[in-house]
Amino acid sequence: MANSTPIIVKGLTSGPAGRSSPEGSQVLSKKKLQDLVREIDPNEQLDEDVEEMLLQIADDFIESVVTAACQLARHRKSNTLEVKDVQLHLERQWNMWIPGYGSDEIRPFKKACTTEAHKQCLWGNTLDTIPALLQFYFPTQQTLVDPSSEELE
Repeated sequence: MANSTPIIVKGLTSGPAGRSSPEGSQVLSKKKLQDLVREIDPNEQLDEDVEEMLLQIADDFIESVVTAACQLARHRKSNTLEVKDVQLHLERQWNMWIPGYGSDEIRPFKKACTTEAHKQCLWGNTLDTIPALLQFYFPTQQTLVDPSSEELE
């Protein structure tokens, strides 16, 4: 059975069922949301319904992150929520990183696979590689004749 000791996190309490309940108001206020919008575009104004929806989405996001991080802390058999719990959830579920907090693991670097024809197009003379690419993708028995050559006469 899960640990029934509640984990307390700055204004949120996660009880045995893993549900969080706010002890105050919303994390993001309407004024802060309006300030964020003005920071992006001073002339932009949000509708009342849009503001309410964005505030609800922000609250739901915070609640889900805190709940998942509390579950990770319990999995570590700890009653203290640490940054690494939140960090792990954000990295794995949302592909987000907390600025200023380095991860202990080395993130894998995926190098894109490139073909020789692609390299020639990028780095070589493209006028020289176009006929080679055409021949590669559309093999035919015909040979292309240069319009400036004497064979056309």
